[in-house]
Amino acid sequence: MKFDTKKIEQIIEYDFKDKQLLITAFTHSSYAFDNDLPSYERLEFLGDSVLGFIAADLLYDKKLKSEGKLSKAHDRIVCNDILSKICDELGLTKFIMFSKKNTDFVVSQNMKADIVEALIGAIYKDTGIKPATKFVAKVLTKDKDVFNKNIKTDTDFKTQLQEFLQAKGYRSSNWTYQSQQLSENPPSFKVDFFIDGKLICSGSGKKIKDAEQKASKKAISILKNKS
Repeated sequence: MKFDTKKIEQIIEYDFKDKQLLITAFTHSSYAFDNDLPSYERLEFLGDSVLGFIAADLLYDKKLKSEGKLSKAHDRIVCNDILSKICDELGLTKFIMFSKKNTDFVVSQNMKADIVEALIGAIYKDTGIKPATKFVAKVLTKDKDVFNKNIKTDTDFKTQLQEFLQAKGYRSSNWTYQSQQLSENPPSFKVDFFIDGKLICSGSGKKIKDAEQKASKKAISILKNKS
């Protein structure tokens, strides 16, 4: 199997000095076993730590006021959901090398995240922390709105409510927000929050987002008192 290193280098905008590191970063354990090669697992282990350090440094510059806020924000931006999304957006999945025996092979979300971490580890081993930081900063902050959303903490009650509900075993299909405009001048909106079709509480504000936040804050208090 011919591995297209140049294509990947164009995608990630980084040229490897040691091409073998890049190849290893995309070598699944099944392919490694069949061809007596190292798999991406060791690079993924290294990349996980390098990513954690770089993400912490990026968050430090955001000047969040407490260690708790930093930790929560850090967990959000280096989670598997974010990393697998990066893998999809860059189109890296198709380059993963796995055993030809696995004709029904399915690339999981976790594997996509592992590939991104392995790639970070490979860049770090190739030329050090600066190029790795440049790559991580670029992919994590490519969508500024998503990045900033993921570092919101105590004031983002909608996210807090979502996390609380998921921890309780609810799916996103179990709850919903319904909004209505109360007046145009001055603007006023009301948002009702439902779980399984049952009204839990309402919130109001000059914007729909403000009303959602108020409804979410009330819902958190109500649900925590019931639990």
